[in-house]
Amino acid sequence: MMRDPQTEAQLAMMAGSADRANRPRMIVIVCLLLAGAALVTVLAMSVQFANSREFITDRLTELEGVSRYAEQAEKLIGQEFDFQAEFPDFPSIGDEIAQIADRVTGIQPVDKITVGTPQYKAIAGLFGADPRLQEVNVRCTFQSATATNLFRWMEEVQKTPQLEGTFVTSIDMSPRGEPGRWAGSVQFRRYVYRETAR
Repeated sequence: MMRDPQTEAQLAMMAGSADRANRPRMIVIVCLLLAGAALVTVLAMSVQFANSREFITDRLTELEGVSRYAEQAEKLIGQEFDFQAEFPDFPSIGDEIAQIADRVTGIQPVDKITVGTPQYKAIAGLFGADPRLQEVNVRCTFQSATATNLFRWMEEVQKTPQLEGTFVTSIDMSPRGEPGRWAGSVQFRRYVYRETAR
């Protein structure tokens, strides 16, 4: 039986349409979309898990540090703090500061640094307000010193072993008439523990 070309074309079209209808294209697309969504979810959860794991690791490290400090604190609670060893008194602090000033400036009258009398003051409210724990302040003045000598002197005072713990609490400098010369004051402080409170 011979078919005409028009019928042949219609049959081919219908066969192609039936073939396309029988292919599960939509199911495949939906499955691919679901697989993609599942993959994204798994990736997001693994990133969140890694972040959570890092957070927990950090907290555990902090906890170990706190535990170590707690153990050290427990050991120290039973011990008495040795103030005398930590804050030794040095009665000749003013003389030592003056000797360092003379050494640094070369005892030149123009660079003369005048060291005041050490002033002792009890520290209230600190370490149980023991009147033997005191701060000692030494105020030094100068009329015409070079900045180089002043800063060398301050550095030497703070590096001297007998004056360990001494630090500068204030510097007041103003230019003098000559270039490079300064007038003003420097105050040093040190904490000391004195067996007899003054």
